[in-house]
Amino acid sequence: AEGRNFKAVTSNVERARGKLGATYPWVQADVRDAKSLEPLFREATTVISSLCATEFKGPNGPEFVDYQGVRNVVDAAQQAKVRQVVLISAAGVTVPDHPLNRMGGVMTWKLKGEDHLRASGLPYTILRPGGLKDTDAGTVGISFRQGDKVPYNDPLSVTSRGELAAVAIGALDEAATR
Repeated sequence: AEGRNFKAVTSNVERARGKLGATYPWVQADVRDAKSLEPLFREATTVISSLCATEFKGPNGPEFVDYQGVRNVVDAAQQAKVRQVVLISAAGVTVPDHPLNRMGGVMTWKLKGEDHLRASGLPYTILRPGGLKDTDAGTVGISFRQGDKVPYNDPLSVTSRGELAAVAIGALDEAATR
């Protein structure tokens, strides 16, 4: 809507078109394969990463997507000298006994991905939404907190996907978010 030039990257273009529509410039890549990312970043100036494992174990699990995939994205962004990476992580990554850590160590691997971004030297913004609702921007509202203090079961930790997308895009233009 803002006229930005972007690529929407997915591991499965047909699934993405079916779920989100064919109007986006979909590009297929596998974040678990660093070489598949290199061509995507050649002209990139900024990156918004919303990677999330689709299973608790196996090749699409947290270790390989939420950590190694994020690591590959960050390394490709670093090589391309992008000016900012916005990483959508999750509320609760610093809570060792978070229930999702009993399912493949989800939060532990997400935190390792965050740590790799922090250590990269790239300007970055990390967003940690709680549970996500399928609502558009401007319909639910959003609350901001510094750190990782909202408990996973608190109603205030639920975030609209539309609001989260708006915040992630807005972070690209605000130096104070880096």
